[in-house]
Amino acid sequence: MNDPEDPVNPDALSRLIERGALFQEAAAIRLRLNPTDMRCLALAAAEPGITASRLAELSGLTTGAITGVLDRLERASLVRREADPGDRRRTLVRPLPDRIAEIDAVYQPLEAAIATLVARYEPAARAAIGDFVTHAASVFEGQTARLRAQVKGGLVGEMFSAPLGDAREGRLVFASGAPRIALRAASLGPAADARMVAQLARSSLRLTAGREPGELCRATFAGPLPDIKAGRGGGVAVRYRSRLDWRARRADVSLSPEVPWSIAIGGGLSGLSGDLRGLRVRSLDIKGGVDELELDLPAPDGTSRLHIDGTTAHITLVHPRGTAIRAVVRGGIHEVRFDAQRMRDVHGELRLETPGAAGAPDRWEIEIEDGVRSLRITPA
Repeated sequence: MNDPEDPVNPDALSRLIERGALFQEAAAIRLRLNPTDMRCLALAAAEPGITASRLAELSGLTTGAITGVLDRLERASLVRREADPGDRRRTLVRPLPDRIAEIDAVYQPLEAAIATLVARYEPAARAAIGDFVTHAASVFEGQTARLRAQVKGGLVGEMFSAPLGDAREGRLVFASGAPRIALRAASLGPAADARMVAQLARSSLRLTAGREPGELCRATFAGPLPDIKAGRGGGVAVRYRSRLDWRARRADVSLSPEVPWSIAIGGGLSGLSGDLRGLRVRSLDIKGGVDELELDLPAPDGTSRLHIDGTTAHITLVHPRGTAIRAVVRGGIHEVRFDAQRMRDVHGELRLETPGAAGAPDRWEIEIEDGVRSLRITPA
């Protein structure tokens, strides 16, 4: 039921939106464009210097689809694509002035009629109308992104979500893009050659099991936002651009417990933590090094594999009691705790195994390359 004291009648607002959509369709027919091309042209005209990727984001089209739209608009001499002089990897879309005049002629009668309507109001009311229109555009953009995210995944503000759909497995690719400096030093004894990695910007990732049924993935971010996409069949890719950015970055990613997961993490991190209990993890591949790695592992899903390649200072892995585990560490290690076993200053290759792990149908296979300062593998 409508609130009689509310000056914005929801039903009237819905009618306004519908009539605006109908006018846009009529304008497209007048200009001999299909509605999608017309919508993209209007977005390009409203945001001078818009990039092709931004146009795809606003229109809800894929990269391939937006390329087709721009091809048609260029053939019609309505827009021109050009490289961004500040970043040659980006493509700018610029409407051509000669044809924009033709488009303006279609919209001019509507704009004149709206101006006549607004002129009926007092100056204060006109200012309020202008403020409403300006902010309503942002509201529509946000709500459109929310609806699209529910259907095919997307970023709304600093939160990304993707639906599970009919996916039968999940694949997460996370590339930190964190700026790092690598040095080599013999820190584990005369025969050990270790690589020391310094983070120029703190970068951390936390993984957890999701709680929302029917949701493949949910992620929130602090600091610079990555490029993140959900593909068909359960794939999710999170990629930070590899460039010097001194801001700290943090990502919290929750994954659906309804499907098994393969996870690949690269680029190096200051910290990687997570409570993976309740997830089905088939493989977890970590490359590029981690300063602090702390994970609560789930029960293995058949043979579950954890591979760590790159200098990692401290590793703590907590597993369900009674889990079968086989582990190999190469490159030297200063301190080890494996269940009840404790060792120090081990060089070369170290193999660890719980009793009966080799023949266990469900077990964790853990492989650590390039050395580690301290390793703790212990039951919960």
